[in-house]
Amino acid sequence: EIEMDYAYSFAVVGDTQIMAKRYPNDFGKIYDWIIDNKESKNIQYVFGLGDITDANTPQEWALAGREVSKLNGVVPYSLVRGNHDSSNNFNKTFFNNEYCSQFDGFYDEAQIDNVYDAFTVGKTDYLLITLDYGASDEELEWAGSIIEQYPNHRVIITTHCYMFRDKTTLGPNDVCPPADSNDANYSPNKIYNNGDEMWEKFISQYGNIFLVLSGHDPCENIVTLQSEGYHGNTVTQVLVDPQGMDASIGATGMVCMLYFNEDGTEMEIEFYSTVKNQYFKESNQYRVDISKTGTSAHNYNMQYDEKEHFGTCECGVTFKEEHKWDNGTLLDGKKEYKCMECDATRVEIIEDEKTALNEKNEADKELL
Repeated sequence: EIEMDYAYSFAVVGDTQIMAKRYPNDFGKIYDWIIDNKESKNIQYVFGLGDITDANTPQEWALAGREVSKLNGVVPYSLVRGNHDSSNNFNKTFFNNEYCSQFDGFYDEAQIDNVYDAFTVGKTDYLLITLDYGASDEELEWAGSIIEQYPNHRVIITTHCYMFRDKTTLGPNDVCPPADSNDANYSPNKIYNNGDEMWEKFISQYGNIFLVLSGHDPCENIVTLQSEGYHGNTVTQVLVDPQGMDASIGATGMVCMLYFNEDGTEMEIEFYSTVKNQYFKESNQYRVDISKTGTSAHNYNMQYDEKEHFGTCECGVTFKEEHKWDNGTLLDGKKEYKCMECDATRVEIIEDEKTALNEKNEADKELL
């Protein structure tokens, strides 16, 4: 059981497909347990990793819709679509006001396949981005544009297919890489990106991405990979997929808990069965050093003038915005304002002093 002095936690629910198909009476125990432990474990968010259903049937979707929606108004949660889940049924089940109101924006306003949410826990600003199964180049570009809007948030990416059980990103030679042939959504016009491609094109490119969560590949272990991004930040990538256990030993209802200390330097993992009421494997309960996470999306060589600050990252991305002045500080008849984003300052003479100075100037002119 958890030993770290943690401040809050996130709950991660991997592929529930076998639970939905074979053990519908136990499916809801996952979400009942999360609700029951929300206060004691200070659970701040629940991340679903796709393959919500197995056969994409109306019965499985009705079950998922009923049980997952217990979280509404209790704890924020997000879902992603897996290859066993058609986009049509995913949206038919969860595209509603209660689910959508949790998010700040969508790749496509008419669906929930890719969404984002900026939220704060304690003193930490987070940005969650969910990505569709085998996210396309266009979807990755959209996600990058969102990160550009939140350059100082710590970014969490959730998607269905990204990590492989051997502690690598899932590539074309691994089992079941993303493709239309194994996608219940059957999108022959979509060009799918696998885990290798997502890392190269997107995840490695932003210094404030610190955590990537995925399922898809059955594994009884919580698999963690830490890689260095382009900006020197450490990206912690975690595979959570208990479907094989549900298939081989019966319903487990596993939940992966991620606990964080106050300053965000440590993360501790637990893997718990909500059906059997016990932790699974000592090796699945461990601590991860996340102290080398980035603090900004890009490392800009920041400069400024009177109106704005600007810079260029070594990766070629440029940045420019107007100063964001604070409320100012009074000092000897003057008010000094500081930009909250850079070192720029400006000084204004307060009104009475300004009037006196103007009168003096007018008097001086008359003497000339």
